Amino acid sequence: MNSEKTLLGCLLGVLVAILVLISAGPASAQIINIVYRFDDIYGPPTGSLAASGNTLYGTTLGGKWGEGTVFAVTIDGTGFTNLHDFTRVTNGTNFDGGFPQGGLVLASNTLYGTASVWGASDYGTLFSVNTNGTGFTNMHSFSGGDDGSFPMTCLTLSGNTLYGTTFQNGANFAGTIFAINTDGTGYTVLTNFFHVAGGYNFENLSFATNVLYGMSVDGGASDIGTVYGVNSDGTDLREIYRFTNDDGGPRAGLIISGNTLYGTTYGTKDGSTNGTVFSINTDGSEFQVLHYFSGSDGADPCGQMVLSGNTLYGTTEWGGTNGWGTVFEVSTDGTGFASLYSFTDGSDGSVPLAGLFLLNNTLYGTSSGGNGAPGGTIFSLSLSTFGPTPLNITLPGTNIVLTWPTNVTEATLQSTTNLGARPDWTAVSISPVIVNGQYTVTNTISGAQQFFRLGHQ
Repeated sequence: MNSEKTLLGCLLGVLVAILVLISAGPASAQIINIVYRFDDIYGPPTGSLAASGNTLYGTTLGGKWGEGTVFAVTIDGTGFTNLHDFTRVTNGTNFDGGFPQGGLVLASNTLYGTASVWGASDYGTLFSVNTNGTGFTNMHSFSGGDDGSFPMTCLTLSGNTLYGTTFQNGANFAGTIFAINTDGTGYTVLTNFFHVAGGYNFENLSFATNVLYGMSVDGGASDIGTVYGVNSDGTDLREIYRFTNDDGGPRAGLIISGNTLYGTTYGTKDGSTNGTVFSINTDGSEFQVLHYFSGSDGADPCGQMVLSGNTLYGTTEWGGTNGWGTVFEVSTDGTGFASLYSFTDGSDGSVPLAGLFLLNNTLYGTSSGGNGAPGGTIFSLSLSTFGPTPLNITLPGTNIVLTWPTNVTEATLQSTTNLGARPDWTAVSISPVIVNGQYTVTNTISGAQQFFRLGHQ
């Protein structure tokens, strides 16, 4: 048989393949649960969710005046409450702002967020509201001057201080990092971005040991963004990494674990890649791409990932089996990538733009629309439905036999001749047959060494 479907007929080669090819995969093709489905007037939902007990909190872009809302809903989909409708705009201004895009952060019984436009000067606001919908407060209306403009990210909370970024303006017209007390006092610009070092922020900040870490969508060697760090008092703004066209550009916040940052990049402008998952040390060393998206396994991740143990979970805006976005997982060492769910553009929605939230071993997220869900959805995926799906390899005589469970319905058998930094995985053309309740592919041991995995086309 073809060498691209075979392994080198030596024990060492076979053992290497066996060790490498224990891969994670979905337990079934339909494991998503729709918590809530928005109508097309109220939705779509935006930004990451927050949670307290069995209640989820979030924002949408619709509502009574079409300027956005803050909502609450229980995790079983009941008890939906519209906590706040952003008010009608008159002559380009309103009291509270509009189009909240960054999601919410919860402290005690108060939700904090950003509205990307409107307010007193049409440049956005910072707001707070109690979890029962009372006490809405405009904490700060941006002027479009030195204080910045157009806040588009979720706020980051440390103690009684909220940190965030603005997309534009500030002293250098490239955005700012700011701080404000949770009682609305003490608004301070900590630092101003400048174009060469980075600027124009869509991404959330992450906080660790008095240092804020983030990513800019502009600046750097290829003018497609940077990873940066800055002390929480605004001193020592430093560039940690400059993205290249091979990496793609950042579109989501970072995750911190120890001295390691994890993040994603969006596809490149020339379409040569579909985005990545990467890791880098906080001192800028050991940048590593953990996964290159192929399109068939997802494309263009733009929501912040969530970390559980040694596994990262995230979403892609596009790609997957149906082309409408995915939920994925990958280990922090780059192994075990799996596309957990591919959106269908039906009742499950499509195009998940926001990050995920983990609660009680269940992932919660939002989709932004779809033919079957024009206002978008809140969805959940229980991690208990996932587990290691082994690709078993046996050597009966001169043959190699590869088997895997028949309930793995979204995976295909793939092979490559090397396991370098960017393996070229291709689908094995032999169709599996069912033997003893297992998908089975049988091949003769001959030709060049091959590595196999269960992947997603």
